[in-house]
Amino acid sequence: LAVNNATPADGDDLGLLGFTDTSNIPVAYVRGRRDAGTWTSSSSMPTKLTFHTTADGVTIPTERMVIDSSGNVGVGTTSPGAKLDVRGSSTGEVKIRLDENGSFQAALQLRGNDLEIRGSSGTIEFYRGNADEASSTEIARFDTSGRLGVGTSSPDSTLELAAGPPSFKLTRNTTASTG
Repeated sequence: LAVNNATPADGDDLGLLGFTDTSNIPVAYVRGRRDAGTWTSSSSMPTKLTFHTTADGVTIPTERMVIDSSGNVGVGTTSPGAKLDVRGSSTGEVKIRLDENGSFQAALQLRGNDLEIRGSSGTIEFYRGNADEASSTEIARFDTSGRLGVGTSSPDSTLELAAGPPSFKLTRNTTASTG
């Protein structure tokens, strides 16, 4: 554990919690750093935490995650632009796994818009309402056979519209030109 000076410049280390092998070679660490902004001792001290781990086949830890002075969390980025900012490498893909005890039953709740997307046993379900999992109403579902039901939780064809009264609308843009 280390402590740095009282008036650090942007990016300076404030402290470090390191993990080493038996030869004292760093393999992982959590670093406290001065973040951008105005530093005034005891009244304004913007800081961030960075988390570093060592991948298989290399010997130098790499920054994997950051929590900045705004409370934004970045995974795969050093400058998160949202409360959770997850980015992949240029050659990889980005996945976010929501898993409940290995059964892949999960829900993504967007409370500001009262929308839920749930996944369970091979289905994807869309809900609207209070986003509290109790009083929300299912509006659509993809079942385990890939059928889409709108207004029904058990579609019996590739696309089933069960809203009352049933309606389906296709609109053609008449101002667009084709070549």
